[in-house]
Amino acid sequence: MNKNYTELAKIMNSKVMELYATGLSNVDIAKALDCNVNTVWRHLKKNGILRIFTIDNTSIDWAHVQSLYDSGLSEKELKEQKIVSRTQLTHAKNNGIFVPRTDAEIRKLARTKTPIQVHSDEFKKQQSMRMTQRHKEGLAYTLGHNERYKQRSYPEQWFETVIKSNLTNQNFTPQYREGRYSLDFAWPDSKKYVEVDGETHYRFEEERIKDIKRTEWLAERGWTILRFRWKTVVSNKQQAINDLKKFIDGEVSVSG
Repeated sequence: MNKNYTELAKIMNSKVMELYATGLSNVDIAKALDCNVNTVWRHLKKNGILRIFTIDNTSIDWAHVQSLYDSGLSEKELKEQKIVSRTQLTHAKNNGIFVPRTDAEIRKLARTKTPIQVHSDEFKKQQSMRMTQRHKEGLAYTLGHNERYKQRSYPEQWFETVIKSNLTNQNFTPQYREGRYSLDFAWPDSKKYVEVDGETHYRFEEERIKDIKRTEWLAERGWTILRFRWKTVVSNKQQAINDLKKFIDGEVSVSG
């Protein structure tokens, strides 16, 4: 590499970091140095700095983003409509919060896609009321929904991989039936089971009540539960693995 270019790169890197330390945004740093924003981004990344909105930012409802995407919006349209940025979307995919389409699904959608209808506030309100009613009736979409269509959700796939790779006790059954309930992962011999919950279980009071009744019913029949909140797992996957190993392979009984 040309020595002069290397020296100029070092000088630019130093200037970027000096302005970054003052609290300026990437755009403002680029304006101050009369350079491209991507240049600023590369220098910050070189120094281990990646400035993005956090996944837990309350301004981003990933369940809503996923529903828009599943209804037909492409990743490009999500970004063009400023629903999420490219970096946010990439980070969400890497952490299992956003599930992209398969290549086959992309090709199928390309053949059948129709314009997305923009709904009125009144329509959205009515839809919200219908969804609340469906939760009361136990018909709403949850992580377990995919089981009805013989598909595994990403969280379930991730946990099954962890179980097969990390646990000594492999005598488990996914979607094990006990009475009228389906257990995400069950070890019938020891009567232990693991549940992976999406945000639906915490957002709606009806869901929380159903979970309590379900847990109590199973406890009366000798079952012990380890419950994971997927949103929490995403932020510390190693802790989830440790808890799972302790619960299944260890002697500690965990309830939740």
